[in-house]
Amino acid sequence: MLIRGCCAADVELLELRMPTRGTNAHAYHFAQQESGGQIYLIALDRHVPAGSCVVHWNGWIEPELNAALPDCPEITNLHVAEDVRRRGIGSALVGAAEDRARTAGYGRIGLSVAVDNLRAAWLYERLGYRDTGLRHESRYHYPDENGVEQAIVEQNIAMLKVLA
Repeated sequence: MLIRGCCAADVELLELRMPTRGTNAHAYHFAQQESGGQIYLIALDRHVPAGSCVVHWNGWIEPELNAALPDCPEITNLHVAEDVRRRGIGSALVGAAEDRARTAGYGRIGLSVAVDNLRAAWLYERLGYRDTGLRHESRYHYPDENGVEQAIVEQNIAMLKVLA
């Protein structure tokens, strides 16, 4: 498996492999990477996209978390293709994000997990992330399997890891 920053040629492959149902999320994350302030990491398994995540260098997306935890990059949008889950790809992406943060001189990194996403919370705890006690709400729209736009409201736990 290879983990690296996304390049323009990857965007179409990511959309084919991990469709965003018309939201163009892969193109958006790549464009944000190109404008600075974040990196869009992708995992390739035998040259096929297997997962991705975003690392925001300018801190947390949520202003209240950014104020409470300054100088702390945030990992967001971690996704692993359904047919290759439970093979360590998510752990490898998080590890690569941590390595890049450490190399950039950061002493900690954070992420958020929905309170009802127990599998992801367990993974993050196993990787050394700890509950900060901070909570926040995320609201977004996402098309379901039938293309019907759904309003999503998530209650999230902010987690933090000190980088050695």
